[in-house]
Amino acid sequence: MKPMLSIIIVGINGWEEYTRPLIANIWTHEPDANIVVVDNASSTPYPTADHIHRTDNKLGYAAALNFGIELAGDSDWYVVMNNDVKVNKSFTKRVEALDPSKIYGFKFWEKHPLLSFSAGFVSSWCMFISREVWKNAGKFDPEFTPMYFEDVDYCLRAKALGIELVELNREDWGIIHLYETNEINRIQFKEEHRDRIAELAEYLRAKHGIK
Repeated sequence: MKPMLSIIIVGINGWEEYTRPLIANIWTHEPDANIVVVDNASSTPYPTADHIHRTDNKLGYAAALNFGIELAGDSDWYVVMNNDVKVNKSFTKRVEALDPSKIYGFKFWEKHPLLSFSAGFVSSWCMFISREVWKNAGKFDPEFTPMYFEDVDYCLRAKALGIELVELNREDWGIIHLYETNEINRIQFKEEHRDRIAELAEYLRAKHGIK
C-alpha cells in the first residue's frame, strides 16, 4: 500500500521563479501527493487554489511549517520543503522503504556554519518526518523566527528521544536544492537579521543546555 505523502512548501514571493515550477515538478512525478503550499504573506499574493493557503501575516519559517502540517491533516509522511527545490523523480516507492521511527533529510551537518558549537542535524530545506515522529517530537519551535536553527532544534529534541537522523542521497531521489541561485538573497537576509540570528543562537544554546 502506498504511503500517504503530504508535501508542505513554504514560499515568500518567488511564485513564477520557484514555487509554481516546484508544484508542477511534484504533480508530474507524484500525482497522488497531497500538496500544501503556504503563501507566507508574499508581497504579491499567490493564485487562489485549494492547495494554496495564504497567511494573514508573515510567519517565521518554523511557524509556517507548523501551519502547513496542521492543514495537511493525518498523513503517513510529511515532507517539508523550501520553495527553491526541484523534484526530478518519483520517490513514493523509496518512502515505502523508510523507517518511520527516523528523520530523513538530504544534508547532514555536523555543525551549523552560523553556530560556535557542534550540533548534528539534517537541514529543513527538505526533511521527511513520519506521523510517528511528528507525534513524538512535536512541532517546530516558533520562537525561531524569522528563520535559522529551527531544524537544529528539532533534531536535537528528536535525538534526545532516541530518534535517529539519516542523510539521503539527493541524486538517487532526484531532489535538488537550488541554493546557489538564491545565494544573494540569503547573504542579504543574514546581514539584515544579524542581531536576531545571534539571539537565536543563544536561545538554542540555553534551551539545550549547550556549553
